[in-house]
This record gives sequence, C-alpha cells and structure tokens, in this order.
Amino acid sequence: MLIFTGSIGVGKTSTIDAFMKYFETESVGRIKEYIDYSPIEGKKLLNGVTNGTIRNYTLQKFIIQCYKEQLENNKNKKLLIFERHPREALKLLCEIDKTKKNN
Repeated sequence: MLIFTGSIGVGKTSTIDAFMKYFETESVGRIKEYIDYSPIEGKKLLNGVTNGTIRNYTLQKFIIQCYKEQLENNKNKKLLIFERHPREALKLLCEIDKTKKNN
C-alpha cells in the first residue's frame, strides 16, 4: 500500500499519475480522494458543511462510503495507491461542523 498525502494542490494526483505509468494496471488499484471519485456529490456535501446546511456526519459517511466502494472494487489488487488517507480526509475536511444539530 502506498499513501500519498498533503495539502490541497501540492501534486498528489500528478505524482500518482506518474507512478501509475510504471505499474501493470491489472495488479495495482488506485483509491481516489472522494472529491475525485464522486465529484458532484462530494462538492455538494462539502459546500453544505461549509455553509452549515449539511451535518458534518453526512459528509463523513459519504467519504467513508467512497473509500469502501473503491476498496471493494480493488480487493484483488496486489498494490493499492491511496490519494489521501481516509483518516486525513475526515480530519481535514470534516473538522468543523457549522450546523446547530445535536444528533
């Protein structure tokens, strides 16, 4: 397993793209960051958390589901390359919940 981590815009995707050119795609699985895996829904939820209309928990569940689906789709691969670790995604993108809901 390889995990590429870092701030937004530092070149994680570009670096992974370069790595992928050197591996046999049949044996390597790429685990995309949720915003690249499901961009329409991801941006909608992220904006909702930012403006306080969607609970942080909803975004967290979505992020975890994106990773879960990709892991299932790549379960037979010998090597997995992650673009951002799931824990980092949850901490970085779900830290502040501006909603007033208690549940």
